[in-house]
Amino acid sequence: LNYIRMHNERKILVKGETGTHSVHLSRLFYVESRGHEITWHGADGDIKSYGTMKKTEEMLGDGFFRCNSSYIVNLKYVESVNDFDVVVGKDVLTISHQRKKEFRKALADYYGGKV
Repeated sequence: LNYIRMHNERKILVKGETGTHSVHLSRLFYVESRGHEITWHGADGDIKSYGTMKKTEEMLGDGFFRCNSSYIVNLKYVESVNDFDVVVGKDVLTISHQRKKEFRKALADYYGGKV
């Protein structure tokens, strides 16, 4: 994974199964991990790569939150939160019990109020 900043838009270069892809973070919905396989779910389609969630989380930075061991969510695309579920676009993802309070705080901070 490589991080670049172009034209004031944050992008990540992801080496995937079909080559290297430029991922616009503003168009990234969430990142999913299954073992060391990372799937980048975005407006431009899905990209599969390999790596760790820890490294991915560090590269994504502000505006993203790791809601459990398998998902890092772009707070911009959160449609709703219901108990331990977060809806991102049309996908329902699980929030871990340990991260529920912190997730709600991060979401409230992102939108500048209470959630």
